[in-house]
Amino acid sequence: MDVAAPELVRFRDALVERCQTGDEAAFARLYHQYAGQVHRRLTVLTGAGDADDALQQVFIIAFDKIHSFNHTSKFSSWLYGIATRVALNAGRSRRRWLAAMDSLASSSPTRRDTAPQEAGADSLSQLERLHRLLAKVSAKNRVAFLLYFVEDLDLHEVATHLGISEKAAWARINRARQQLLDSWHRGAR
Repeated sequence: MDVAAPELVRFRDALVERCQTGDEAAFARLYHQYAGQVHRRLTVLTGAGDADDALQQVFIIAFDKIHSFNHTSKFSSWLYGIATRVALNAGRSRRRWLAAMDSLASSSPTRRDTAPQEAGADSLSQLERLHRLLAKVSAKNRVAFLLYFVEDLDLHEVATHLGISEKAAWARINRARQQLLDSWHRGAR
């Protein structure tokens, strides 16, 4: 372990404690430290169009609930848990994302007829199809799937962020994976 790591943890804990006493400057420092990471997670979970609004919502909730943070887990885990719940509750994000994907899929941009561009268009078409199929997976299962396969969290982290057991997290991941595979193969026939 790096010698600076314990000092960094003490510094973060001190910032959180200052936030818990109402120090807004400390909260601003925590925001600047974590906003980029939280925004990236929200972009994966909600789509780019809703990530900015969700980020604001996450930090409003964190500021309101900072007193409930008890230092039994890492602050980042607590904050990511809030971000995950905000993403799960963002039903309107899913509807906008589906509408955008449908719009993108139905548009036909002018292309040159060259092999590399056709291959790129085919990859884009497959990616759009995957996005549409993923959007049809239930929010609970989709978020678990994205945390595990896109965010590359381990099973324990997924379970912690969702507030469920590892067995339940694995079940959600597998249900999403199976639904995607079934939908993909049905469409290929």
